Amino acid sequence: GEAMVESLNRVWNGPAVFLVGNHEFDISSKEFIKRMNESNNPWILSNVNHLQTPDNKCLEEYIIIEVNDIPILAVIGLMTNDKKEFDPNIFQRVEIQDPFITAERLTKKIHDSFPGLPVIAQTHLSWEDDEQLASTGLFVAILGGHDHHLETKRTNNSTIVKCYEDARYYCKVEVWYNLTQETTQISEITDITVTSYENEDYSPDPSLFAFIQQVYK
Repeated sequence: GEAMVESLNRVWNGPAVFLVGNHEFDISSKEFIKRMNESNNPWILSNVNHLQTPDNKCLEEYIIIEVNDIPILAVIGLMTNDKKEFDPNIFQRVEIQDPFITAERLTKKIHDSFPGLPVIAQTHLSWEDDEQLASTGLFVAILGGHDHHLETKRTNNSTIVKCYEDARYYCKVEVWYNLTQETTQISEITDITVTSYENEDYSPDPSLFAFIQQVYK
């Protein structure tokens, strides 16, 4: 995972939020935390309430994204709690909460502090679980991993996006909104658009390509 983190650090200089998935638990807690601390951006995981390391504070429960000091979005991160997806040994050090219960708890917590603030869920769930999450009406968008396919669906005023696998595609999700003049808070989401791009259509970044060749030579 060291090369993956370094690649992300090289290729992306803007704000980003990285979600933990089930395969991050295939390595030891020590190595896992080391990789997160090497990253330039925060990692989020909302439904794991215990890691037996002193550094678990680096896993954010949720993140508020601001533009010009105006809170515009909240982001939470939800990982599957299907035990079949994990090495059984991890449950000696990790407790994974139900993602749907966590979603309800955290959106309420966020709205207690930021009334009406739109919430996006980054997920590492199955497509069926993402659809169930969308049915709650809690999220304006659900940005999903875990499944390895490319799909977008609009349901119950929520947009679900799956962006394939292995960085073969990337998806741009644009959230359009209005601000109230009095409070500079979001008054409504007016549109959400999703555009998918195939990475083969673009030339590789020379310095990043050279780094990857060096790692995997």
